[in-house]
Amino acid sequence: MRNYIDLTQYYPSQVTFGKFNLKTTPNKIKASNDIVNFYGVGDFNNEFPLQYNLQRNLSEHVMDNGPFELISNKHFIDNANGDVLIFGLGMGLIVYPLLLDENVTSITIVEIDQDIIDYIGGIVKENDVLNKVTIIQGDAMTYHEQMVGQVFDFIYFDYWDFLCDNAFNEMVMVKQFYSPNKKNPDSVIYSWCEDIRNLIP
Repeated sequence: MRNYIDLTQYYPSQVTFGKFNLKTTPNKIKASNDIVNFYGVGDFNNEFPLQYNLQRNLSEHVMDNGPFELISNKHFIDNANGDVLIFGLGMGLIVYPLLLDENVTSITIVEIDQDIIDYIGGIVKENDVLNKVTIIQGDAMTYHEQMVGQVFDFIYFDYWDFLCDNAFNEMVMVKQFYSPNKKNPDSVIYSWCEDIRNLIP
């Protein structure tokens, strides 16, 4: 079991970089009881005193580190091992818990937005004292064409701003695209929230 890390260790209470704005708020987006019960990992409502919200163009919600995000990504941070491939960097929420863990040998992150890579990626790399992290600019829908022969123990897709039919349909597609990149039959390929489609309004 791994613990999330308070992002106030890494980011100021408010910062703008490129077209993104990252800021703290005491108002948390709570997870529904259905989600809490499905994952069975606690509600995380009191995990951190402040919630970070990442927005694009000052209004478009990208992600946060509120209870829903913590619950729905817990399976990944608890089970990631070996050589890990992540699609979507976001705020680095799921990356920081892995940096010092000896069971994770490498972390390759594919992120589509250069602003995220430059700011968030820069801070992740500053804290990557074991030199595990490689960050690549790329689109999950096409980057598989450049990953021929590369294999991983855990492949995780976490790049959607919100959950909708299109996102769930893409989850099926990307798992097919990257299945040749599994290191062995026991390797995991998994998408954020793929198993709760019926719980999303």
